[in-house]
Amino acid sequence: MDNEKCLVLIRLYGAKDFLWNSKSPLYHNKTVREDAWNEISSLMNLPVAELKKKMTTLQASYRREKSRVAKSLITGSGTHHVYVSKWFAFDEFNFMKGKDIPNETSDTMSELENVS
Repeated sequence: MDNEKCLVLIRLYGAKDFLWNSKSPLYHNKTVREDAWNEISSLMNLPVAELKKKMTTLQASYRREKSRVAKSLITGSGTHHVYVSKWFAFDEFNFMKGKDIPNETSDTMSELENVS
């Protein structure tokens, strides 16, 4: 798959937040997710399995580049050089920037203490 098709795939995937955002109410709805993949497949005229596999490799490359940027921001290495990704699809993944922020959790222990 050439770079232009990859960019189209990333844009289509990013537009459907329930495919990648675990905080989306539809994220756990397998039927909705499969329907979305089928729609992307028909738009791109490629099999769903191939698109999912390609998206997995693209996401891995994005995580690698994001990690390089983050490591370059750590101070204490003497000369401070911030890594700037030259990977063709890095900016297309901006929709995933906050994906790694943990979900809010509730303190169940304090709730249990109040019950007794």
